[in-house]
Amino acid sequence: APLQEAPMPPQLQAAPMPPPDQGEELKVELKAELRADLQQAEAELRQLTEAAAEASKSACKDLEEAIAAQRLALERQTDSWDEKMEKALFPLQLLGDELSEIQLQLSERLQNIEDEAKQRQSDLEARSQEV
Repeated sequence: APLQEAPMPPQLQAAPMPPPDQGEELKVELKAELRADLQQAEAELRQLTEAAAEASKSACKDLEEAIAAQRLALERQTDSWDEKMEKALFPLQLLGDELSEIQLQLSERLQNIEDEAKQRQSDLEARSQEV
């Protein structure tokens, strides 16, 4: 099937050619309208850019605040864990101190027993030589 040309929309259809001096006026008017449209588009773009920048700043500030709040919560939780560990370790430290004291006492007793055994051995040897 051969391609059929679609009718051109009215705004694209050729307008009758204006007289030469009127054509120049139309060019000037069109340029002025285009400049005005361009300036309006640039102004809208600036407004949108500024709004986007403000939204971005606001989002960054919100994110920074959320990060700071999270960091503070983690620090508090860490402090809480540290306190719990200290509380849990304190009795163990006391027990370790007590065990060290008992070990020291046992070492002293063992030394005393060894000294006493040596003394008895010496006494027995001295008696056996007397006899």
